[in-house]
Amino acid sequence: MVETKVREYLPGDEESIVDLLIKVFGGWPHFNLNCSPLEHWRWKYLDNPKKLNAVCVAEDKGLIVGCEHGLFIDVKIGDDLVLAQLSGDAAIDPRHQGEGLYSKINKFRNTLPPMRRMDYSFWVTTNKKMIEFSRRRNYPRFPRRVSLMIRVKDLDLHFRLHKSDFALFKRLGYLTLANIGKIRFDSRERVQGDYAIKSIKKFGEGIDIFWASVQPYYSYIVARARDYLNWRYCDPRAGDNYIIQAEDDSGSLGYCVYKINRFNPNYHEGLIMDLITLPGRVDVAQGLLVSALDYLDDSGVNLVSCWGVEGQSNTGVLRGLGFVDSRAPLDLSHRWVSRQVDESKLLAAPPDKLHCQMGDLDF
Repeated sequence: MVETKVREYLPGDEESIVDLLIKVFGGWPHFNLNCSPLEHWRWKYLDNPKKLNAVCVAEDKGLIVGCEHGLFIDVKIGDDLVLAQLSGDAAIDPRHQGEGLYSKINKFRNTLPPMRRMDYSFWVTTNKKMIEFSRRRNYPRFPRRVSLMIRVKDLDLHFRLHKSDFALFKRLGYLTLANIGKIRFDSRERVQGDYAIKSIKKFGEGIDIFWASVQPYYSYIVARARDYLNWRYCDPRAGDNYIIQAEDDSGSLGYCVYKINRFNPNYHEGLIMDLITLPGRVDVAQGLLVSALDYLDDSGVNLVSCWGVEGQSNTGVLRGLGFVDSRAPLDLSHRWVSRQVDESKLLAAPPDKLHCQMGDLDF
């Protein structure tokens, strides 16, 4: 019997890798695209700003039966900007599950030169087995709980299409909140301010000025340089992202990125992918969110999801706009690789200095 071979990705493997992802996940990625899944894969792993990836495959008799991915971005932790590896898509063909193949791929991937270059590795998972694995390894977690926040406009419609969610929503008290009038979608107040909110197709030079002004404030944030943002949100292969920016005479005050996931043709979902403003501008965050929700409501979206950091001002804004904590499992963990940065500032940082958004980890 020939042992399954684990090796680094080679040009020409792309189609087989994507076929495996589609097979294992019942479609990939789980949102609508304006291009083929293959082109989306190339955008994500070959054409990212650093042109750096860590992709490994398992091969059995010439067929790819397993894969694991990683891409590289800059993250500010404390006072340091570190090269971080974001763990990406991993899949094992059902016929080879239970053979320890994932551990074998992971062990081999950690020997690749890009993996040895990085400072830090981080990942997000909703898989309970993966969460238990991270806890057994004592991997550090994000210093504040990150919640999947949801806002449902029409509960009856949601329950008709998602009957299994009824018990969950009842436990959350969502029905009670709606019935006593604490969630008022139709009476949502439009925020007035001394700024304009504009739709943009691409981030211009002003975003670099904005990034330079907010970077010193944060103890944790994925670097938001212009090339990264334009790759992440503006490349057509990334999917349909809507970007709105708040501006006054001084320049950018912040932006919000949202999208409509039409993967399920019978029930579209709105996603708030990214929201950031100048420090202390909760009014701008509220204005951007109201504008995004107006568009999603007008588009017939019933469910809107986003991430909220426990104790953060913007999470309070989300609650005021009708979002509740879904209590869905969401685990953010990390490990240090080539160097250890002092995490004391990270651990002691107030919630508003910890910036973590769905678009940072959920590609």
